[in-house]
Amino acid sequence: MALTFANRQRFAGNFREEILDITFDNSYAAGGESFAPGNTSLSTFYKVEIEPVAGYSFQYDYTNSKIKVFANAPPIVIDEPHTAVGNAVTLDYPAAWIFNVATAGQNEALTAMADTLADNECQLTSAIAAGERTGITTYGSTDAILVSYVTQAWAELFDCLVQEESVALTTGGVNLANTLMCFGYCYGDTTGLLLPVDNADTTAAGEVGIKPNYATAALDIHATQNGETGTVTYLKKPASTSWIASRLIPDEDPTASGTYIHTFNLPLLLWGITGCLLVNGGTTQKIIDYNTAPGAGEARTNWGYRGLVADQNVPSAGHAWATASNVTVTAGCYLYGHPWEIPGLVPLEVKNGTDLSRLSSVKVMVIGR
Repeated sequence: MALTFANRQRFAGNFREEILDITFDNSYAAGGESFAPGNTSLSTFYKVEIEPVAGYSFQYDYTNSKIKVFANAPPIVIDEPHTAVGNAVTLDYPAAWIFNVATAGQNEALTAMADTLADNECQLTSAIAAGERTGITTYGSTDAILVSYVTQAWAELFDCLVQEESVALTTGGVNLANTLMCFGYCYGDTTGLLLPVDNADTTAAGEVGIKPNYATAALDIHATQNGETGTVTYLKKPASTSWIASRLIPDEDPTASGTYIHTFNLPLLLWGITGCLLVNGGTTQKIIDYNTAPGAGEARTNWGYRGLVADQNVPSAGHAWATASNVTVTAGCYLYGHPWEIPGLVPLEVKNGTDLSRLSSVKVMVIGR
């Protein structure tokens, strides 16, 4: 495709150029550091150009007169700790997808933004937006939560996000506008948050059966929820030629062994059912933080871990989940691989409070009047 051009500006007469050095401080303010014409001999900026340095790049926010700083960021963050202030937290990075929220030893179920929160529930403060740090509202005003999420550095996955699609909940199968890859939540406007279960089970009242890799009849609900309006957040499956699609395992039964250990065949990159581990013919297990032993109805995994290393052998390929009882885990939906394999990662704005004091004498050129 050919390039397209817009916003042409020609500079001739009465324009001035200034080149200066800037030094950052030890606590970067998310959203950018103030840099206005008053910091120079100019009264108006038409063009601001900042040289990249030491792995950092810069973007000038003309609307708010600020310099934003960007750097490489992790594509996946595990158990990022936050303490709510006034029932709210702000994540370190813009999120592309949230796959678990927990307190110490307790799952915090992610629910729709319209829901009235109950204990052990949380919701997005507002819809996930490109380039904006993601907020989460908690039930308790001072909850300490651990958030596991994909950042927008993984741009290809962010493109798969479908937020709060409205659907008619109908017995016999709920259709989605796209093929379901990973499930976030389903909220019924009368019942509230529906508990995800194995699609092979008979769905009970207050539950939603999940069928990854399908758009038609991707969800199944009980007759009790028939006629409700549902709100569904999920990741849609991209084109079959994409890297993500090639890594999708939509339905795998693990091998049970030892004391309630459930091992899948491949290394875990991204779990596909937010906050839950599905059980065939039993109770859905809620995912808790890794540092706490699971209790009844709970599960944990060492995210991304490849297994123990036996003498003279490579690490085992699969990942394992631990539960507190001998349940039949089934319908494992996940993307396999490792974070360093993800292609096309993009830089993100550095975290709030980052020490950038080593960035000194950064060259800035401004054109204005």
